[in-house]
Amino acid sequence: MNRPSLHDSFAVALALAVVLAGCSALEPDPTREDRAVAALEQSQDRLEAVESYRTSGTIRVVASANDRTEQMTVEHRSVVDVDERKMRTNSTADGETTQSFLVDRTTYQQCPRPWGGWAVEEAESDGNWLDLTPAASQLSLLEEGSLTWNGTGTVDGREAVRLVGHPPASALDEEQAGGGSIPGLGGPNVEDVTVELWIDRETDLPLESTLEFEVTGGDGSAHASSTTRYAEYDEPVSIELPYDEIENTYELGCPGS
Repeated sequence: MNRPSLHDSFAVALALAVVLAGCSALEPDPTREDRAVAALEQSQDRLEAVESYRTSGTIRVVASANDRTEQMTVEHRSVVDVDERKMRTNSTADGETTQSFLVDRTTYQQCPRPWGGWAVEEAESDGNWLDLTPAASQLSLLEEGSLTWNGTGTVDGREAVRLVGHPPASALDEEQAGGGSIPGLGGPNVEDVTVELWIDRETDLPLESTLEFEVTGGDGSAHASSTTRYAEYDEPVSIELPYDEIENTYELGCPGS
């Protein structure tokens, strides 16, 4: 009998790092500092007015299960065209780069070797399209739970406000996590979630965010961390979907995910 691969655990943890699918301990009376809330709301309002932006970042996962420990690092870059409701993301892991596109509410995900082809899915959310993009989704994590103002610093030479939050419990996104079960971990628990956000003091726009959490369950555990930087707001962008390459499509996600 083959033992389950930790790569499946990574796939789940990486999805969690992007969308924060899972749960954390809910504080009975979370602390929300007024000036931190005001800075968050001002940044959200400012982000609503942008036409485009770019991101770059790194996701790292260390997972242990069945007496094994493995690590994975994913580098990613995104271009977001808010006006056209399009987004392109390049992700590189283990020396292989794959693309994904979001066009309105349809996601096109290039599947890695050995499968190839593309997975095509419709986003379940019917809310604000901007919330499907990296910056807005990270800010939305801080709308509930504890939120504190942790002073100021600099990011890429720009003075920035530092906010730190611990989001409340949320339902596990079963589609992102392959039905909510991690091989070797069983049903996953997401704990110790911390979000750190740096906001430009001059423009009120996000400059950088980090997300860290633990996944536990069964006989295993995983630690995931994600750092994303945001730049080039309102700069010209061009996103074209390679329709001629999109064939051999899958409707339920890429095989093996």
